[in-house]
Amino acid sequence: MSKRFLFITPLTPKRLLTPLRSLLFEQYLNALKKQSYTNWEAILIGEEDNVDGNIKYLSIKAESKEIKLIFAKEYILSLKIKPDYIIRIDDDDVINPFVLERIADLDFDCYVDADHAFYDLTTGMVSLQKRDWFANTVVHKCEHAMKEMEEDQIPLIQCDHSKSWVNYYKNKKVLFANKKSPIYLRVLSPTTVTSGIHGNNKSTLEKYDDFKSNVVKLRSLEDVDFTAYKSYIKGFGKWKYVVLKDFKDSQIAFANLWANFSGDVIKHNIFIKIQILWNSLMV
Repeated sequence: MSKRFLFITPLTPKRLLTPLRSLLFEQYLNALKKQSYTNWEAILIGEEDNVDGNIKYLSIKAESKEIKLIFAKEYILSLKIKPDYIIRIDDDDVINPFVLERIADLDFDCYVDADHAFYDLTTGMVSLQKRDWFANTVVHKCEHAMKEMEEDQIPLIQCDHSKSWVNYYKNKKVLFANKKSPIYLRVLSPTTVTSGIHGNNKSTLEKYDDFKSNVVKLRSLEDVDFTAYKSYIKGFGKWKYVVLKDFKDSQIAFANLWANFSGDVIKHNIFIKIQILWNSLMV
């Protein structure tokens, strides 16, 4: 019997959606629907009930991501047939469309990216950065994702991924994805509202608070505080123009998306030409 995978996504509250954030959500959906492996389901927890193929939209009267994850836990517990593996992913990131097919026949407790993969929407650049903690999006065996942690009495999947997950999986079977084929691409943009700041530098935190408070106002390029945004992305490693084969369609879509939003067509056409050249070399 083929393994069953469940994606969990706490949706961004509608009041925080901007035109740009909505376009990022479309790319999240496109990548999800392109999964080459078919035995999966996704629950998107937000403000409406709906079904779209393998995707279920579930409504909840709460905006908090933590409460939405509690709702997800209760949903999973109510299932007669539990998923074998659980994957949490945010609604502005993109999943690798081939990841489930690659791991469906493998035995593991947790499948993790060897390097954290980031994409900067404003430049089209990619950063692959090693960190000593697990990213938000990994593939958990269901029994581990739902395991209640003694200290907090909440499931592992609700715990802070940057603090709890590495220690929990220390003596378990962890497999790492090839750095050139990451599990997902975390998309950084002026609409990013959930990213944490590492360290306690007050000026950095203040800059981030200013940046976060401006996100809700972001309706056009003139609303972007590029000084705050550039300060924010400095902590994500070395940025390069890199084509990730599994994500080339998403990268082209993102380049077009930003070019249309910003009007910076010439700069992003260069990136698109890189993609076209890459495609020609792969023929």
